[in-house]
Amino acid sequence: MFIFFCSGCGACVGIERTETCAYGVEGSNWTVWVTGGDIISDLDVYGYTGNSIIFKVIHDDYDAFYELSFNMADSINFAFGTSLDAMDDIIVCD
Repeated sequence: MFIFFCSGCGACVGIERTETCAYGVEGSNWTVWVTGGDIISDLDVYGYTGNSIIFKVIHDDYDAFYELSFNMADSINFAFGTSLDAMDDIIVCD
């Protein structure tokens, strides 16, 4: 289990094995959650690169895109937007 705290905004981002996660998504292996946001899992993976994973969550009136990226400074960025080109809401956790 990894829980990252963002000191700038007070949010927490959790990355947990579904079997041990209180918010676990049925049928998935990993669950990712953010304080006050969607609960996503490996079932929502839309694409990935060497250092990031993109998720897509379909809602009734919009699609939500998330990008979870890692860097060499042991911090993560968790970006959100309603399109791949507009993920402007970013949480940085050190």
